[in-house]
Amino acid sequence: MNIATGLFTAPVAGTYYFAWTGVTKTEALVHMKSFYMTANANYLCSTFSKTAWWASIKCQAITSLKMGNTVGVYLDTWNAASAT
Repeated sequence: MNIATGLFTAPVAGTYYFAWTGVTKTEALVHMKSFYMTANANYLCSTFSKTAWWASIKCQAITSLKMGNTVGVYLDTWNAASAT
C-alpha cells in the first residue's frame, strides 16, 4: 500500500482478497455517498449511503491481478440539487 497515493499495487501476479468496512453519516447538504473499489479502473464492488443517520458500510471482493495492477477505494457524493 502506497500511503502517499492510497493505492495498493500488486507485488506479484495472483488472486487477491480485499475488504473494507466503515461508518459514515451523510451530512445535510449531501444527498448520497457512494464508496467503491476499483482494480485498474474496473469496479470490484460498491456501497451507497443515503441516510441522514450513521450507517455501516462494507465491501469485499476477490480478483485476479497481474504484477503492477493497482487497487483503490474512492468516494463520490451527490447533493440534493444534483441528485436524480
